[in-house]
Amino acid sequence: MNKRILSIIVVFLILLFIFGCVPKPPKQPPSQNVTIQPLPPQPQQNISQQPINPQQPIQPQQNTSNPPDEKPPKQPPSQQNNTWIQDNVTIPEEQLTKRENEIIIGVEYAFPGTASAFKETGITGVKFYPEGYTRWGNMQKSADSEIDFSQLDKMVKEYQGNGMTNIVMGMRHDSDWASIESSMFVIKNPLPKQEYLDEYEVWFKSVVERYDYDGINDMPGLLAPIKYYEIGVEFSSYEPEPVDEYIAFLKKAYKTAHEAYPDVVIAHAAFLTTTAFKEHPYKGTYENAFNGMEPRIKEHDLNDMRKILDNPGAFDVLNVHSLADPYEIEEIVSWLNYEMSKRSYKKKIIVSDTAITPFIGWGAANKCTGSPLGLIVLPATEQDRCRLADYFQKLIDNDEETISWLHGFIAEDVVKRVVVAASQDIVLIDTAFTEDIEILKKLLSAGAGNSAWGGIFQVDINPFTQERIVKNKRPSFYALKQLQGHIKDYDTLDRIDTGDDEVRLYKLTANSKPLWIAWVENYKLILPWDEIPQKTISLNVQNELIVEKLITEDGKT
Repeated sequence: MNKRILSIIVVFLILLFIFGCVPKPPKQPPSQNVTIQPLPPQPQQNISQQPINPQQPIQPQQNTSNPPDEKPPKQPPSQQNNTWIQDNVTIPEEQLTKRENEIIIGVEYAFPGTASAFKETGITGVKFYPEGYTRWGNMQKSADSEIDFSQLDKMVKEYQGNGMTNIVMGMRHDSDWASIESSMFVIKNPLPKQEYLDEYEVWFKSVVERYDYDGINDMPGLLAPIKYYEIGVEFSSYEPEPVDEYIAFLKKAYKTAHEAYPDVVIAHAAFLTTTAFKEHPYKGTYENAFNGMEPRIKEHDLNDMRKILDNPGAFDVLNVHSLADPYEIEEIVSWLNYEMSKRSYKKKIIVSDTAITPFIGWGAANKCTGSPLGLIVLPATEQDRCRLADYFQKLIDNDEETISWLHGFIAEDVVKRVVVAASQDIVLIDTAFTEDIEILKKLLSAGAGNSAWGGIFQVDINPFTQERIVKNKRPSFYALKQLQGHIKDYDTLDRIDTGDDEVRLYKLTANSKPLWIAWVENYKLILPWDEIPQKTISLNVQNELIVEKLITEDGKT
């Protein structure tokens, strides 16, 4: 007979995995008590592999992807001190949300040389660097030239050969010779001129056909079909042409691809909505929210995005980019569900590009006066700008302690983004980045914020072949491996309502075993010298559990 024990877990900003050692939880779980108690600051505890006792299923928090007439999550509450919140619920296991598809975890942007290292993580998704491998102008130098598949073939063989078969092809249709007005450095209208539309069709159909795994004109050695294709990589300054012209082109590309491969999955150029959701808009306020987007981001407005959404026959999945904090994914999904319901259709969503939560982006981060200054991105606020300037200057100066702290933050950020996306039924997410973006560090004053240091690997680069040699695997590599190992083949994944919005608790089942993933999120900027928020979760549970801390330290595997 199992003994019920009250177990206490201290949850920090650090993310925890809590997984069951029993083969299957009881079919009729007893009533559960979940108590959240804010604690005063105290030293971080090492609770890796600490035996405790498991929690039975409790009420999942209402998913933000629920019907669009419901208001999305409100703004995060302020810190509640010295307050106990208790929730007593019982819910059968079968009432938890059954997922139709396990989320595909990928990485971007990939170059030659890193696939064998990624194999260790077990992730199956990847997106190649579009400018290098899927740009029309690079694959075909003129209308009379043969299509050169050599570099793309090399990438496909390397990554498929290491188990990364869910490849996203970010198709860049610009070229120096065929585009209306475009070059490698300035893009004003990347669409093909009217006289070159037939050549574009031949190129795109040839690419889709070569990698569809049907035995006809396939790449020699192809191991699996490539299904995911983006028609343009981002609906932003990468696609600045008038929206009506883009939609006509998208329809043509969709038809061309499906003629070559009926099961192909076409995505429109990804919507970029960073800063639109900073005030947590909901139904009836989206227009004002999008109108308030920063001009340096808003190449296309909400009306342009809605015109694309008005044409569901031109794409198979909705496509977005997540370049702010992980929680914007919840609000993006809520918005897209609202838009789809207004048009009476439902499509799946992919996140084809991500970034590390930058704190600051699109401008200088290492100063707090003068201009141009970068845009503040949640959880940072304008009041944090000078603190951030000090922080980013330390990064630019290669301060070892600050860089080590950031590597840990990146590991957490990547895992949080995947977990949040999975809870929102996102079917694919490409995590950032395979390597640091050196030009964005000192030269451009940390102009992309933390993302410049976001590399999963430290690499050496052969300037002639672009081959990467992996010198070091950072904490985000091992964190992805850790996450993939725990959630592979999961059946359900839901956020659990603890009564405290600052506690992020997710429950999933994988191979009939329960797993909980937990962290504290106080929705405030935390820098290396700040105190780490922490709370205690008290679980009234049965049987044994293991608590495992996410890998966030350099040198830990």
